[in-house]
Amino acid sequence: MEPYRLGLKLFAEGAKEIALTEFIPIFHRWIRDRTFDGPLLDVADYSHVHHGPGVLLAGFDANYCMDVGDGSLGLMWYNKRPTQESVADVLVRGARRAVEMALRLQDEPELRGRLSFTGSPVLVFANDRLHAPNTTSGWSYVSPGFESLAARLYGGNSRIERQDDPRERLAARLHSNDGSAGSLDDLAARLR
Repeated sequence: MEPYRLGLKLFAEGAKEIALTEFIPIFHRWIRDRTFDGPLLDVADYSHVHHGPGVLLAGFDANYCMDVGDGSLGLMWYNKRPTQESVADVLVRGARRAVEMALRLQDEPELRGRLSFTGSPVLVFANDRLHAPNTTSGWSYVSPGFESLAARLYGGNSRIERQDDPRERLAARLHSNDGSAGSLDDLAARLR
């Protein structure tokens, strides 16, 4: 079985003055206005959890959150429904949605000029220790999908930095080698 509990995180830049709770009314508005395709269901406030998921926007097939899990604010997308897609296809779909949401967040009136996202690095992970443990065999199973996403995001100028601590979930940071990741608009164009 292909691992499907896959996710990624786009990192925010210069957002230290933004309180996590500022995302709650925005996410509620997105639910009410049906801003995105696919049902968005609820918002959960985990801002009190140190290095936690921050503010979670629960969807039917995926969750989104303004995550501070590693001490850095970013928009995280996380697939939660079984699929017949490959690891690469799940991650490309998630990257499209995360970039779309990040672009929208940057343009929200309450956050405009205070929040921006960087195109590199992008954290990718498998939150499935049964089907993708953080071992050499787990890495060999998902790394082609991680490499495919890196090539899609950065062309031939990508580098993958595996986080191989066996106590943590299987994860890697995808980097643009030459720092030319560009804007989120550039990433959106490459993901089309």
